[in-house]
Amino acid sequence: STPCFEYWIFSHYEYSTTPLARYADIRPLLLRIQDLVDYEKGKRGLFSLTQSRLEAALNNADRANRAAEAANTDNPITQMPRLIRYLRELARKKNA
Repeated sequence: STPCFEYWIFSHYEYSTTPLARYADIRPLLLRIQDLVDYEKGKRGLFSLTQSRLEAALNNADRANRAAEAANTDNPITQMPRLIRYLRELARKKNA
């Protein structure tokens, strides 16, 4: 993810295409989200906090990635939707 993994976390709650240079730029955005007011890198329990918002995150990230491509930029983008869909497909094949 550009600028950092936290952009993916943010995508669970909001859509944004504002360019962000580094973690220090996105941290204030995370801290204004009620679930993340105490966010620090390596926060435990993050999956359980964000799991119910996965589809929103995928939609927000896909939308932001399309906007970044149209604007010929890579900030912000995340490839996490690609990874999530790949893992889902592997699980589907395993259970078939």
